[in-house]
Amino acid sequence: MSLVNHLKNKDAQNQSIAWASGLHVVTGNPLWSETNGATPNRQATVRQILGRGEWNKILGIWFDGVNVPSGDYHFLTGSKPTQTGDASWFPTDTSHAGYAILDYKTPSGLDFDGTENPPTGLRVIAETGKFRNWNSSGVEITADYGYTTNGARIFADWYLQCGGNPSRINWTNWVNWRDYIGANESQDYTTIQKFVGFGITAKFYNGTNFQTFISQRVEPFFDFNLGNGSPAIGVEIDNFSIRCEGKLKPKYTETYTFTITVDNGVRFWLNGNLLIDQWSDDGQHAPGVYTCTFAATANQFVDLKIEYNEGGGPGYLKLQWQSTSQTLEIIPPEVMYPKAESRPRYETHVAFASATDLDAVMKAILLVNNSLMQDVDGKMNFYCYEQLSSSFHISEDMVLDGTLKLVNRSFKKTDIKTRWEAIFRDIDSQYLEAADAINPCFIDLSRLIDDPNPKALTEAISLPNMSRWQATKLLKAISERKLLRRNFYELECDAKTFQVVAGDVITLTHQQFNFTNKQFLVVESRDKSPESSADDRSLILQEWS
Repeated sequence: MSLVNHLKNKDAQNQSIAWASGLHVVTGNPLWSETNGATPNRQATVRQILGRGEWNKILGIWFDGVNVPSGDYHFLTGSKPTQTGDASWFPTDTSHAGYAILDYKTPSGLDFDGTENPPTGLRVIAETGKFRNWNSSGVEITADYGYTTNGARIFADWYLQCGGNPSRINWTNWVNWRDYIGANESQDYTTIQKFVGFGITAKFYNGTNFQTFISQRVEPFFDFNLGNGSPAIGVEIDNFSIRCEGKLKPKYTETYTFTITVDNGVRFWLNGNLLIDQWSDDGQHAPGVYTCTFAATANQFVDLKIEYNEGGGPGYLKLQWQSTSQTLEIIPPEVMYPKAESRPRYETHVAFASATDLDAVMKAILLVNNSLMQDVDGKMNFYCYEQLSSSFHISEDMVLDGTLKLVNRSFKKTDIKTRWEAIFRDIDSQYLEAADAINPCFIDLSRLIDDPNPKALTEAISLPNMSRWQATKLLKAISERKLLRRNFYELECDAKTFQVVAGDVITLTHQQFNFTNKQFLVVESRDKSPESSADDRSLILQEWS
């Protein structure tokens, strides 16, 4: 046995500690390890600091791709997440407020040198942060502290932890923003024009008849070849059930034959009709191959539901289709769409792997929530762009002579990107995989370019972890703002209104430009007067829809 302090003589004060919120793949930094046994049966017990903050729970741990069972890891006493594993490993555990610290055992049989160098290869999927909440008076709601992906709560807590002045936040406005971005909306991918499918909603249960719900993800293929393994993190071997629901989009107007190869039980529905029923509640149904037919219409969505259970022995499920024009194949992800569900408008899964500043935190949170911040009279106001509506109207008689000018930016049409692609990790996949591992998430905005034959160029936008629904919304919003920004309008007027600030939306009527109640976003305001009687309003405007 050897004990190694991995921070000794390693410039410990500069070790990188992650600061994160939401769902993430985390590696952290090893503090020390104990190594037992000899190669090739060496095993180590490791203490690893994962990051700042009080974290919620671990969803799964792997070392060199081998799953670490829940009995072989636990959070250090004092970091307060769900306790698992054998707390007697480290009887000298003490409280370490402010950090999430993990103790874990590497799988046995791995070949590594743990005498001098720390064991590497740890991957943790974790819900990483707990945050406070406040009311519209800025008073902390002491009973409401816990894991959240609401960007308003995360921003406010980080801002105050960094020494920010709570009186600077307009708390009434903050509550409105918090509640708006956190409110649920119906997320139905079939309503997005030209959206390419990427899989179907799969829910996993312990018990062969859906007794205990464990997790949910988007499954890209109906091709479970499990052997004697588990289909998802936390799901028991040989004692589980799966329910998949969503929609199919057949390519041809033809009769399709669906073939299911399964061990053990299966039920299969299309458009609510039970077409295959080979099921036993105990998961002991004999394996087999089953078929059915369905008359499909090209590009018309079909409701699909399939239930599968496994009660012992090897497990597998494969769903294939074929028609006159369609060769036999496993149904590909691009024709499958998740079940519509109600989820928050925006979720915040941001992380900083090294020291950062509040400005970077604020920008990241505003970006992923499609939001902006205004500084009005020393108060911070927050809005989602979707919340914005016209605050006042400027008519032609208010515009100073000749001061409304169109400012063309120096864009060459050949340089304008028409296809925009999001680069991010999908929180609906089991292992937070890159979204383009199956199908990329992209949109085509050639409609915004005054060119009958635009050159097909792609621009990539890097985003944090999120769902495809959120990525698609952000991709559309960010790219449209960038494209519409080609045309700015400079305006000077004597409108007698309250102070106009960047982020306001106004309507403008002006005969020369054929504007009738046309909406504009105020990109820049040189109006510093809070008085409604102030005459000089100097604004930079961007087209808004």
